[in-house]
Amino acid sequence: MRKKDFPFWVLMIIFFLSSFVVKRVEKKKSIVSSINLKSFPVRIEEWQAKDIKLDKRTYEILGTKDVLLREYRDKNQDRVILAIVYSSQRRESFHPPEICYLGGGNRLLQKRKEEIKLGKESFKVNKLVLEGKYGMIKVWYWFLAGDRFTDSYYLQQWQLAWNALRGERINGALIRVSIQADSWEEEEKAKSFIKGVIPYIKKIFIAN
Repeated sequence: MRKKDFPFWVLMIIFFLSSFVVKRVEKKKSIVSSINLKSFPVRIEEWQAKDIKLDKRTYEILGTKDVLLREYRDKNQDRVILAIVYSSQRRESFHPPEICYLGGGNRLLQKRKEEIKLGKESFKVNKLVLEGKYGMIKVWYWFLAGDRFTDSYYLQQWQLAWNALRGERINGALIRVSIQADSWEEEEKAKSFIKGVIPYIKKIFIAN
């Protein structure tokens, strides 16, 4: 199998698994989410947040009401946008953010992996650089699958499908941090924000 064919075959496997997953889930009682995203801190280190409202159509598209979208600003009024999409039932609630950005008319200039250091440890995230109507956009995102973070959409989808086949709770999330800026200083601030937000994300998703 050629390397470039890997995503296609992964998607095929996920597709066939999904048919079994749907049958298993339909027989079970609906699972009520225990995640309270509204309790997520409005203040993280020097950053203060305000909620960004979502319309009904957005919730319908995502298939979950467990969505957090916030604008965080520091004392210099530099801002980062934090988006968290969580679902305990629907894998289709998660998709790579570049799909939405490209659909909104932005141009993708670069996509690569980037390591975020957390003390002696580190984890990988996806980084996007896009050109939008009002300038450069930089995005960092990763996924939750069960009790672990991953930069791979395919790995997340596989893990959630496998959990469902075993009759276990489907626990997943997409976490995205973005800025509309091109300077090195603001990029470093965004990565510092990610480091500051990780403990709270772990507390909500992994501790439960």
